[in-house]
Amino acid sequence: MKHNLTSLKRKESGDKLYKFRIGNNYYINNREKPLKYKMTDGIDDVMSLKDQEEYKLVLKNNDLDKTIYEMKRAGYEPQVRHTAGRAVETKFDLTHKIGKKQKTVTYSIVTQHLDRDRINDDILVETEEKYNKVSTTMFKFHKSIFSENHKSSYNETDLKALDECRTIVPNGRLLKAKNYDSKGYELALAPEDTCSIDTRKAYSYQATKITHIPVFKEFDVWKPYTKKNDFNKFNNYTLFIVRACQGSVFFNKKMIWCMGST
Repeated sequence: MKHNLTSLKRKESGDKLYKFRIGNNYYINNREKPLKYKMTDGIDDVMSLKDQEEYKLVLKNNDLDKTIYEMKRAGYEPQVRHTAGRAVETKFDLTHKIGKKQKTVTYSIVTQHLDRDRINDDILVETEEKYNKVSTTMFKFHKSIFSENHKSSYNETDLKALDECRTIVPNGRLLKAKNYDSKGYELALAPEDTCSIDTRKAYSYQATKITHIPVFKEFDVWKPYTKKNDFNKFNNYTLFIVRACQGSVFFNKKMIWCMGST
């Protein structure tokens, strides 16, 4: 998104602009194990947690805005992190008096939404055990897909080509789909033969089928394809920019990029 930095800026009054800090690299979590969270009913329940030095918490009703409001009304200003226009985490320290000593405990209350970059709500859970199971599954998914070893290196030309020719999600409904055998006779559609379009853009089932991830470096360059090239000699990790002469579900743009030899 860094190349769209100018369009993301908002004007206050006059010509003053907000300053955006966007890195060149996608953030990859380096944790080896998933975090374990405790579930609470609200800020009053948090006050009783003081045995550990730090607590990771989620709310049973997931009303993080209400908790932040209650803390501010009590005269305490917590740290709040926003993503996609909503509060996703609040962090604060409380000092407890235990006997004659004082102990400072750090609390971090996060939203139950595992995908914090989108506006649509996720399915919420009401028990600590269920949330930690779902959170652990999401952690394992990210660790298997998003890795430093899977990152490619692109120059400005690559980024421009990939941006202009990127694929877009098919949008529509497949009607009267039919299946035929090698002789042209119509067959009944089996469940595994039917096609579907994921309206939520999750593609979670397809992601589980990924076994190899192509990685491109600075030495991989674009080359023009002519009729002299033998298409069958390209491997499955060749990246193409294709001009579509006829539209289809996949080739739904004039210029689009795809991968593979078949």
